Amino acid sequence: MQHDYDFRKELMQWHRPGLRCAYTPAAEEASLENITILVPGDAGEVLLTAAQDFQDFLFTSMDCSAALSRGSAHGMRLTVGTFSQLGKAWLYEETPASYEITVEQDSVTVCGYDERGCAQGLYQLEDRMTLIRAPYLKQGTTHYAPAFSPRMIHSGYGQEQYPDQHLSAIAHAGMDAILVFVKDHDLTQVGYMDFNNTIRRANKFGLDVYAYSYFESKHHPDDPDAFEHYNSTYGMLFEKCPGFKGVILVGERIEFPSKDPRVSPKRYYNNTVDGLPTGKRTPGWFPCYDYPQWLELLQKVIYPKKPDADIVLWSYNWNWAPVEDRLALIDNLPKGITLMATFEMGNDRPMEGFRCRTADYTISFPEYSPYFQSEAQRAKERGIRLYTQANSAGLCWDYGVIPYDPFPGMWMRRYNSMLEAREKYGLS
Repeated sequence: MQHDYDFRKELMQWHRPGLRCAYTPAAEEASLENITILVPGDAGEVLLTAAQDFQDFLFTSMDCSAALSRGSAHGMRLTVGTFSQLGKAWLYEETPASYEITVEQDSVTVCGYDERGCAQGLYQLEDRMTLIRAPYLKQGTTHYAPAFSPRMIHSGYGQEQYPDQHLSAIAHAGMDAILVFVKDHDLTQVGYMDFNNTIRRANKFGLDVYAYSYFESKHHPDDPDAFEHYNSTYGMLFEKCPGFKGVILVGERIEFPSKDPRVSPKRYYNNTVDGLPTGKRTPGWFPCYDYPQWLELLQKVIYPKKPDADIVLWSYNWNWAPVEDRLALIDNLPKGITLMATFEMGNDRPMEGFRCRTADYTISFPEYSPYFQSEAQRAKERGIRLYTQANSAGLCWDYGVIPYDPFPGMWMRRYNSMLEAREKYGLS
């Protein structure tokens, strides 16, 4: 009998039991049966967590035992920061979370640029053994480096719910950051959350945490009490929770009483005068000329608490606006602000004789849009760090209630287009 949320049972069991099948290894394959996993004496929490996870994978899925040791016995060695010369040449320059795997007949070495890289190397080995359903690895040296970072994701378990098992699954899937909606200190859209505890547990799995702002922006930067107001929200958040990696700012959530004459200074939900619509858009839906001033104020309240905070402005809500207005905003962004432009949004495509516009996210148009391209090009010219919102894990808005949209050819076009944007515009 099925019950509500039964899908969580599978989500909470990342290592599938009894996965091993009959398999005859080739001569060039090494066995991981009865190995000892050698952990550096100075290993931190990320590496220890990953090593214990790998031990559990071998026991649960591969039906074989592995010991953990801090000694120098012969076995599977986990190291940080000692890539081979071949690896250095392949990676051009070593990057965070990159790693090298060397498999020999009687030993395996996983070397990460950092502990997160070493953890990703172990997850890669799990993937290889899961594919053949046996604890054997082909000999040789291989190198990996992430194409994009950060890769952020909301919870698939439940809104703002991040049990350890789900955090582990997110890390195994190659993500390196999670998102939390923030309305106040330890308060989300759905109620209380211990932010610092969530951050600590996520960090253990090599995951950063970004705050997705739901703070109210009640003041224009020119107001005499504007600094005090924003210091009591954004400043307070990073003072009490300095572990947050950064904050995501999207127009519809952060709109403030702009003085731009092209918009109404009201919020979208009360944009009326005497009960009648004002006839103007609200600041959350237009690239107002004073957004840079507002962002500078946020920098003044956030940076004293966290100097390296990643402050991300997402242009989602004004993708429709004239290109000259959008680029004027980018031209005036304060130094250090990250720009995020939605990938396929605003694309026009013909469908049965009609012109259909991409309103949000769809895999039916896998390539980047003219809106994204225009902003990405200007960001590159100005040396601004560039992010995008692009569904890339097999699920999209088109069929939001199923776990995978079965269109592999379209997904490959999406990936190729993302890589093209990386090469042309520095999409990170």
